[in-house]
Amino acid sequence: MNMTKIKIGQVGDFPEGKLKGITIEGEKVLIVKVKGKLYATSSICTHEEGALEEGELEDYQIKCPLHSAVFDIRDGRVVEAPAELPLKTFKVSVKGDDVFLDIKK
Repeated sequence: MNMTKIKIGQVGDFPEGKLKGITIEGEKVLIVKVKGKLYATSSICTHEEGALEEGELEDYQIKCPLHSAVFDIRDGRVVEAPAELPLKTFKVSVKGDDVFLDIKK
């Protein structure tokens, strides 16, 4: 599969600590800035498909609003059950003020 960089906005579109859900190429993606760095994961919980953009962010951990599964946004790993499967993660890059997401085509 090839990777395609897709512009998803400007740095200012993603405030520190705010959860932003977007859909790119049919993928529901959660974008989060923590400590000045942007991270991207699937925005759908792997447990019961809760919308993670409605969850709670604490440091690098996102808690699903449905059943409180917790994931690390840096690598998608499960921190607390009931989820067992990690979140899909995406590479985010910044060029100037433009923010890009790498999507597999």
